[in-house]
Amino acid sequence: MAELHEIPIHHRKRHKNLKLVIALLCMVLVVGVAYIGYRVGQTQKGKTVFTEQPVPTQTQPLPAVVEPPAPAMATLKGTVKNKITDQSLTGATVTIGDTVLTSDASGAFSLTTKAGTTFTDATASAQGYVSASTKTIDGMVLALVPDGKVVYVSNKNGGKKGVYTTNYDGSDEKALVPRVGDTEDYDAGVSTHDRYVTFMSTRDKRKNHYGSDDPTLYLVKIDGTGLVTISNFFGITQVQWSPVGAYVAWIGRENDDDTFSKVAVRDIDAGTTVYNGDPGDSINSYAFAKDESKFAFSVSYNPSTQSRKGIYVGDGDGKNVKKISDVSSYVTFNSDGNIEFSEYTNSKQVYYTWFHDSGVVKETARDESKRAGSISPDGITVAYIENRDGKSNVFTSKQDKSGEKQLTTIDTATGSPRWSQDGAYIIFDSNKTGESAKYIVSAQGIGAAQKVTDQLAGGYGYY
Repeated sequence: MAELHEIPIHHRKRHKNLKLVIALLCMVLVVGVAYIGYRVGQTQKGKTVFTEQPVPTQTQPLPAVVEPPAPAMATLKGTVKNKITDQSLTGATVTIGDTVLTSDASGAFSLTTKAGTTFTDATASAQGYVSASTKTIDGMVLALVPDGKVVYVSNKNGGKKGVYTTNYDGSDEKALVPRVGDTEDYDAGVSTHDRYVTFMSTRDKRKNHYGSDDPTLYLVKIDGTGLVTISNFFGITQVQWSPVGAYVAWIGRENDDDTFSKVAVRDIDAGTTVYNGDPGDSINSYAFAKDESKFAFSVSYNPSTQSRKGIYVGDGDGKNVKKISDVSSYVTFNSDGNIEFSEYTNSKQVYYTWFHDSGVVKETARDESKRAGSISPDGITVAYIENRDGKSNVFTSKQDKSGEKQLTTIDTATGSPRWSQDGAYIIFDSNKTGESAKYIVSAQGIGAAQKVTDQLAGGYGYY
C-alpha cells in the first residue's frame, strides 16, 4: 500500500489563492458577456444597427481634365486694283490654296487660317481683265490689267523694224509675226475692236525700178494668225481702217511704171478688193462715213483727162462710185454723214457740203461746231491731241466741243489717239528726244498716263 504524504501548509495556501484568481476572471468574463448581450438587445430594440466600418484605403487622386489650347490663327489681307487707273476692283475672284474669295466694294479680301499655314501664291481674276498672281503676304496687292492689246513697231531686234503686241502694261510682249531675215515690217494699223492688223513689209524682197525694196501690204489677225498679202501696189500710202473696221483702204500705183495712182477698198470679211481711179489719176485723199455706208475720194489731177478731176462718192465697200463735184480738195465726212470739201477761188476759200439724203452739193459756211478727232466707240466723245503753249497733250470733249477735259500732262503727245474697244482707255504716241513710246490713259482722266512700251530707238528724230 502506498504511503501517503501530507502536503505542506504553505503549498495548500498557494493553491487556494490560484483558485480564487481563476474564479474572479471567470466572473469578469461572465459579466462582460452579459453586458454585451444587453447592449445588443437594446440596439435591436431601437432599430439602430451598427455595422463594422471598412477601413478606408489610400488611393491616388484622379488627374484634372485639361482642354487642348485653341490653335493660333492668322489673317491674310489684300486688295485687288486696276493696274492702269489704280482703282479698286469689286467682285474679283481671289484664289488662295483651296479657298476662293471675292473682293468687296473697296477691292479688299481676307482669309483667316491657322498660324503657320503656308501658301505660295494668290491669284485674282475678273471679267475684262488679265489674271494675275502675287506672293501671299499680308497686305498683298493684286493689280489686274484690262484686256486689250497695243500694237507697235520696234527696231529692238537687230535694229530691224518689226511689229509687236503687248498688254496695256507692257507685259506679254511678243512679235505679231516673225520677221523674215533682214527684211522689215512697219507702219502697223489696228482695226476697230482689235480684230486685224495691217502692216507694210519688205519680206517679199520685191524691187522697184530704182532697185530698192518696195514693200507690200499685209493683213493678219491680232493673234498673229491668218497672214495674207492684200496688195502688191507700188508706193502704197495712206493705209486707213474704216470706223467700224469692216474695210481697209489705201492709195498706190498698180504698176511700178505708173505715174499716178488708184485708191483701193478691201472688204475684210468678203476678202474682195475694189480699185478706183485711172492709172493717170492723182488721188490726194479719201474718207469713210462714220457708219461706213459711204466712201469718198478726191482726184486732183489727170494729165490726159481733165474731167476726171473732182470729188467722188460710192458705197462703203468702194462700189457704185459717182462724181459729185468738179472741185478737188481734201475730203471728209461730218458727223451727219455729209461730205465737206472746199476750194480757193476768187481770192477766198469757199466751203461746200454734199448732202447724202438729196445728193445735192451746196455752198455752205464753214461748220466750226464739230470737233475733229477720233470718235469713241459709242459715238459720243472725241479724243484729240492739241498743242497749247508749246505743250502737246490728249483732250476729250463731246463732238459739239462742250465738256472738254485734258487727260494728260505728258506735253509730248503726238499722232492720232486710239480708243480701246470698250471706250475706257486711249492709247497714244509720245515722241521726244530720246524717246519713242506708246502710252495709255483712262478716257475718264482717272490717274496719270502710263507708258506701255518703248518703240523705236533714237526717239523722235529717228521715228
